[in-house]
Amino acid sequence: MKKKTNNLTDFSKVKIIEETRNISEWNIVDGFKCEKCGTEIIDYSRREVDEYTGEVYEWEYTPKYCPECGRKVVDE
Repeated sequence: MKKKTNNLTDFSKVKIIEETRNISEWNIVDGFKCEKCGTEIIDYSRREVDEYTGEVYEWEYTPKYCPECGRKVVDE
């Protein structure tokens, strides 16, 4: 006998991703301030070391998540 299935989504298993915006007056690569928790970061950059030459590369980086509260940063 076949079990009857329900086509409705079980929302108890859905993870809700909370969002925030950058409320800094600066461009997001120059300064980030979380709208929700107030964490402020200036000159956000990313560094990587070339594994063959050992040279360090640095470039501007746009945060995808707030490093303090973990909310996803959305564009305005």
